[in-house]
Order: sequence, then C-alpha cells, then structure tokens
Amino acid sequence: MSTAIQQNRKYCKVCQGYSLHGRPGVNHILHLLLTMVTCFWAVVWISLILLHVGGWRCQTCGYAKNKWITLVGVLLVIVFAVCLSSVVFVAITGG
Repeated sequence: MSTAIQQNRKYCKVCQGYSLHGRPGVNHILHLLLTMVTCFWAVVWISLILLHVGGWRCQTCGYAKNKWITLVGVLLVIVFAVCLSSVVFVAITGG
C-alpha cells in the first residue's frame, strides 16, 4: 500500500525562496483495516490525523521544517496507544 503525500509551496530557509514542500499523509485504508481488527486503533488513527505526524520537507534541498514536532507527535501517539491498550486489557481481563 502506498502512502499519501501532502504537498504545498512554502518558504525554505535554506533555499531562501518558495519551493515545493511535502509531508507524509495518513494511509486511511491501512488504518481502517487496523480499526476493524483491533477496534481501539481508531484512537491512534484520529491522533495521527490531528497531529499531522510527519513534518514538512523541502523537495529541493531536503530541509525538514518543524522536525522536533514530528518526533513529539510520534511519541504522543505511541504513549497514548500504549495507555489505551493497557486500559482495554484490564477491562477485558477484569482486573
């Protein structure tokens, strides 16, 4: 399955001009399948959409804009998924 790429013209500090920037999008088909299998994956899917995980990268020089937000977004989604899965596990097993 291929990943969607969002593209937009933005100002690049390295190129010192406007150029095409891209960032990975969300593969909705994959996340729909994971949600159907695990049920709780919808929370991760929604988090990925809201956080826009994956920063903008200049297509000319490769400069990554807001690189630290990408890392923070990924860590937040992982922590949230682990916490949710532990709550679901406790609820299923009864304590």
